[in-house]
Amino acid sequence: MIGLNELPVGIVVPQSIFHLYSFWIGQGQAYRNLLEGRLLRPEEALSMGVVDELAPKDQLISTAERQLRKYMQLDTVSWRQSKKNLRKSLIQVFDADQEEDIEAILNQWWTPQTRALLKSIIDNLKSKK
Repeated sequence: MIGLNELPVGIVVPQSIFHLYSFWIGQGQAYRNLLEGRLLRPEEALSMGVVDELAPKDQLISTAERQLRKYMQLDTVSWRQSKKNLRKSLIQVFDADQEEDIEAILNQWWTPQTRALLKSIIDNLKSKK
């Protein structure tokens, strides 16, 4: 499973995370997924563009290396600058002052309700071991 489940856990979703997520899957889908705290099965993540490819665990390294070799065949300067150009608006979001967002997240993070919910989740995960 992959996704961002901050809201159901009681954590504020920062604007920068929304922009990052929506960069890959579109604003409407990111908005709905984040509000629901929706976690995606691998096939869903692939179809939405959250991941580029699925690979069996035993082929993960070779699959990643194959993709990396493909990228390495491209001109480094052109590839790097094009990638930067395509992500320009996203880079601007992360370069912006996020102090207000961080303050809101930290305030929510330390509320008794959030701490209790996180403890419950951690205890639940520990019991599944």
